[in-house]
Amino acid sequence: MIKVWLAGCLLFLVLAGASVTLFVSSAEASLPLMQRLFAFAGATLILLLCLHILRMALPARQAQR
Repeated sequence: MIKVWLAGCLLFLVLAGASVTLFVSSAEASLPLMQRLFAFAGATLILLLCLHILRMALPARQAQR
């Protein structure tokens, strides 16, 4: 069970690192505009995927009355 959590954490960290790398490259002024836009779009999609994975991994909250 612990191996599954470690693999999941590693995958999450790799995705987060890729997102940060793409965000940094989208701010690079020496790249063409289209390449910067695609880097920004890719980083945003990866970040949304990371948030979705976190939301699925955390237990659902029970409604409080």
